[in-house]
Amino acid sequence: MDVELVFSAFTMDVVSEYAMGKSYGNLDMEDFNKHYHGIISKMGTMWHLSKQFPWLPGIFEALPASWIRKMVASASAWKDLKCSVTKKSAYVCPGDHH
Repeated sequence: MDVELVFSAFTMDVVSEYAMGKSYGNLDMEDFNKHYHGIISKMGTMWHLSKQFPWLPGIFEALPASWIRKMVASASAWKDLKCSVTKKSAYVCPGDHH
């Protein structure tokens, strides 16, 4: 059993339950939602790049999701995850999102 994957699933479930009142259910999945664990791990690279090129995240955010899906599958999934979290946070804190 991949302990890193289990802890990642546990952390995401606890944080999403606490912050948004609804767990993503990663611990209930047979593979502990390995796909999203990989996405989050890979985004560390993007974070490092954004420190060297601060304009890069702005370009990434401005691109249509359809373009991103064609270029980088994991980046597209990250954008989908971010959209999901944004929608849930708007539900939890109406009128307090930017």
